[in-house]
Amino acid sequence: MDLADGHPEAARRHFVWVRVLGNPSYIEYSFAIRMLSELPVEGNGEEPAAVSRDEAAISAARQLLSDLATLRPVRATTTGTWTQDLDSAARVVPKALGIDLDDKPKIKAAGVATPKPMAALTNDLKFDPAYAQNFLNRGVAREKKGDLDGAIADFNSALEFDQRYALAWHNRGYARQARGDLEGAIADYNRALELDPQNSYAYSDRGYSRYLQGDLESALNDSNKAIEIKPVNGSAYNNLGLIAQKNGDLAAAAMNFDKAIQVAPKYVSAYANRAAFREKRGDSKGAIEDYTKAIELDPKNSEAFYGRGWIRDATGDREGAIRDYSASIEVNPKFAKAIVARGVAKHQSGDGDGALEDYDKAIALAPASYLFVDRGVERERHGNIDGALADYSKAIELAPREAGAYRGRGTLRSTQGDMEGAIADYSKVIELVPSDAVAYARRGLACRDLGDFDHALADLTKTLELNPKNDVALCARADIQAARGDNSNAMADYNAAINLNLNSTRAYVARAIFEHQQGDDDNALEDISSATESDPRGFAKKRTYEFGRMWGGMLLSKEDLTVEQARHFAEQGDRIGKAPVYALILGYLGLRSSGRDAEAKAFVEKWTNSLSSPGWPLPLLEQLPKDATADALLHLAHDDNERTEIHTYLGVLELLNGRKDAALQHFTWVKQHGNASYVEYSYATVKWWQLMEAASKAAGKDASEEP
Repeated sequence: MDLADGHPEAARRHFVWVRVLGNPSYIEYSFAIRMLSELPVEGNGEEPAAVSRDEAAISAARQLLSDLATLRPVRATTTGTWTQDLDSAARVVPKALGIDLDDKPKIKAAGVATPKPMAALTNDLKFDPAYAQNFLNRGVAREKKGDLDGAIADFNSALEFDQRYALAWHNRGYARQARGDLEGAIADYNRALELDPQNSYAYSDRGYSRYLQGDLESALNDSNKAIEIKPVNGSAYNNLGLIAQKNGDLAAAAMNFDKAIQVAPKYVSAYANRAAFREKRGDSKGAIEDYTKAIELDPKNSEAFYGRGWIRDATGDREGAIRDYSASIEVNPKFAKAIVARGVAKHQSGDGDGALEDYDKAIALAPASYLFVDRGVERERHGNIDGALADYSKAIELAPREAGAYRGRGTLRSTQGDMEGAIADYSKVIELVPSDAVAYARRGLACRDLGDFDHALADLTKTLELNPKNDVALCARADIQAARGDNSNAMADYNAAINLNLNSTRAYVARAIFEHQQGDDDNALEDISSATESDPRGFAKKRTYEFGRMWGGMLLSKEDLTVEQARHFAEQGDRIGKAPVYALILGYLGLRSSGRDAEAKAFVEKWTNSLSSPGWPLPLLEQLPKDATADALLHLAHDDNERTEIHTYLGVLELLNGRKDAALQHFTWVKQHGNASYVEYSYATVKWWQLMEAASKAAGKDASEEP
């Protein structure tokens, strides 16, 4: 029709399509070839030199293939082979037109008499929307950019024009594999191999899909077949490395990853997989080197940046990790995994605001339950209790079997005094993870705080069955046994707790209180000395005897002992460091506890000016005698460690003033938020228990007096 209408170039376009992609068994095919040979050609009709004709064909073919020079090897048409050598690929394309550069007489038989018509034919191949190769080219480009849906659509269009186009089947399989459709990918690879049984890379790609399915035997067979066809197929050796690693054959895994890189030194995935393998074997240095090489080869590889960042994070290079995570996110702003990892790294670096910002971004991209858990932890750290509870609850809504969300919410409820809610959450954790010793321990502690000693003992005993080395559970069980008069088992548990953790301030103090109740004050004071020696602040290590008696006097209601040791400490002339400051604080509290308020102020004023102790806790010592408000004192604190001290001292002062409820609030804060390794924490929890027990007895007495 185009010839009849006087459009020979349009007619040529259609005849070319038939020549390249048509069915040779159809009579229309023969007619089109004949008509193509009879069409007039442009130019002066001179036959160029053979070299010029060859170079023109190669140049035109290179132009056609230039769009395929991506990170993945260029797939040359007709043979299904792969190459990154455009000159070699360019020599394949003329053969698709019936032009054999080594057999020059065939050129004329194909209807091509001069270089210019050859260039026109090549342009037809490049720009004709009815030509399958064009869709393949654009599909590969889209695949490279991550547009898998667009790539698959283009490969579908290519296959609409030619159902026997092996490369289109192969490419679509690769895109389906990348999208997670392994069944569809394998079906496409199968068809590609039916059409081109010598396509080594179709075998290796199918092998990888089968590996992802867990069909290791079939993956192994495909990879070996790929190597049989093409011994330098790096992706096949990469598959063998993954399979060997999965089977636990580490030597074979290492050998195959090395071989993949040897035969394909620019194969990015081989470096990335060997990096992950090296990381698992503890070779962090080698893993970082491999990820770095992958990044050199492909500076836009977000996964490689992420992998290197992960190792740097794990080895303590948090700044380097954050830089790598940021580079990964810059390449792929929607890479939620990298955003979360950066948020965690920022959290661990103390950048809570930055962590929250990253969690917010990750949740906006992929609102997974674990992200709400992570953000809940960060919000709790920022004091946003309502926000943290909301995040834990949202995580549970999204994933009702997310044990971490119940655990986080239970802990938060416990610190807020909602013991019944905490018990319900810990019970859910135990239902989901029956071997979770921590959940049993925390539920046992919550039951203990509610006064439900029977259930508390059962949970703490179960904890110790699951984890016999849990010194906290031992100590808590000993407390209950002591309260019930089971002195023998109580002492056994206290001793076991201390043997497990010789630095357990809490265990030493608990045993000291128990010994004091048994009338053994000598051993009680010795245990309190051990507790002060274990205190991580370290100020008492060289003066454990004095500090043991100062704190012993406070804990055992022997305030005169506290004052005596504090005076002795001050009069010895030690003026440097934190130790004299804490000694004066304890002396002040001891004097106040003895009712000698004026003497307490004078004691502090006498010795404070001679101290050489800049920094904490000197500001606190200076304010104590001035009757500063609780808010004013708490304003001095920089962190929860310092707040642990202040709340404890305020609790002591509130007790002296007869305000038990106010004292209980301070001791409760310490119990819920304080540093458990501080002596102040142990003191506060002892006083908390004494106040709660007194309140419980008073409530029982009131109930018994009701008519």
